[in-house]
Amino acid sequence: MKLLRPPGALAAALASAAVLVAAACGGGGAGGGAAGGEGAALVPADVAAFVSVDTDFDSEQWAAVEALMARFPSGGEAIQSLVGSLTREGLDLETDIKPAFGPETSIAILELDQEQLNGGDNAPIVMLTKPTDAAKFQKLLEDGEDEAVTREVGDGWYMVADNDAIIDSVIADAGQASLADDPRYEEALADLPSESVATLYLNGQKLMASLEGEVDAAVNPLFDLGAGSLVSVAVALTAEAQGLSVDGVVRTEGAPEPTTYTAVLPGIVPADALLYASFSDFRTAVEKVLEIAAKQDPEFDSKLGQAQLGLGISIEDDLLPLFEGEHGLYVRSGLPIPEITLLLSPAEPQRGLATLDKLVANVAALAGLSGEDVPFTVTGTTIAGVPVKQLEIEGQEFSLLYALVGDTIVLTTQASGIADLVAGAGTLADDPLYEEATGAAALDDKTTGFLYVNMRDGLALLEQLGELAGASAAELEELRPLQYVVVQTGGDAGRTTFSGFLGIK
Repeated sequence: MKLLRPPGALAAALASAAVLVAAACGGGGAGGGAAGGEGAALVPADVAAFVSVDTDFDSEQWAAVEALMARFPSGGEAIQSLVGSLTREGLDLETDIKPAFGPETSIAILELDQEQLNGGDNAPIVMLTKPTDAAKFQKLLEDGEDEAVTREVGDGWYMVADNDAIIDSVIADAGQASLADDPRYEEALADLPSESVATLYLNGQKLMASLEGEVDAAVNPLFDLGAGSLVSVAVALTAEAQGLSVDGVVRTEGAPEPTTYTAVLPGIVPADALLYASFSDFRTAVEKVLEIAAKQDPEFDSKLGQAQLGLGISIEDDLLPLFEGEHGLYVRSGLPIPEITLLLSPAEPQRGLATLDKLVANVAALAGLSGEDVPFTVTGTTIAGVPVKQLEIEGQEFSLLYALVGDTIVLTTQASGIADLVAGAGTLADDPLYEEATGAAALDDKTTGFLYVNMRDGLALLEQLGELAGASAAELEELRPLQYVVVQTGGDAGRTTFSGFLGIK
């Protein structure tokens, strides 16, 4: 699209907003301009996407962003470097760029069709802002090499597009029905923070239409099987004292109530886990996959039946019950590879263990009967007083071990994955960094799943590994302020929420 091509002062001005947002600079003033967006009243209700950036550079959000960036060794230099490409063209951030934008700068994408977006002089995109100094804004446009057009559209607002026809169309359509008055837009943003650096709104119908043919085979069967029809997606980026947060809401029609649970497995997971993923009732997800496969392949059920006969187990009665209840997957440091451990908590753990034993034995037997090399050898051993089955995998430097520890089935790549669970000394739930991270992220008591990453200790491990980590000491030092990441999902029927928090210290 010509409007956003790199050359020229106009592109530089637009880039200033985009770069500042990408670096989490842009404001999110006390009034939370980005969360609502006055510019939404100037664009049609059926826009495909709408981005609202609060560009009040004196706001509390901007101050919070500067404080976060100052915690990085080269934080101040990074800001100067980012605006350097602008000042090298003779533009000064304070006197030329900031006054040219108002408290809010928005971009509306009318259609998501790739051919239209790449259509040269007629891309369906408009930019809107209410400049503090209209003369500065006009000068940016006049000095640019791009031949974009601008128009004052009322109350000090200006609209920029590739040509007048696009602006005419936007004004006419917004006069009939504006995005600000669209119930879908209001509902989409209702659950987002009132103060934010930027918000993104996606029209679900247009998003799905743009994906048709590209991910049709994967997406359409999923919605046909009860995921509902996509209505909207809304996301907000917010700067806080402890880090950056991202909050989002996906709204659908016809989707069922999600299954929520209270996570208890962090109470047995070792405290030194570098990554922990919590999820529940994976059986439902597996069943959906099987339904999709059966819908796409008429012979799938027959093939599945043959596989069950060969393995001597029932998918429905034996295998799927393994994936009921709460699950946890975590990673810890280890040699020659990190320890990867999966926890399963089926309703009948002893029966689940027996299913694993039967599956392993029958896979080995089938391989032998077919004349092929058995992919693993199975031995029985004892770790910390617990009976364990160990699978030595052909050609690999690691084994797969599984056992029943208490009421939890454990599958792991290291003996320590079982021994430390049995010892129970120091759990993730009691780890100070985990407590800080889940508190800062406001982790819900009832969730549909979450992910925790201990970046502080992960970076320390990379530093110890030195050259093996593939990162220099200087690069790792720049990342040292990063402490943790927490991502969680939740919601109810027709409304899926997600949030992420990046801790910076």
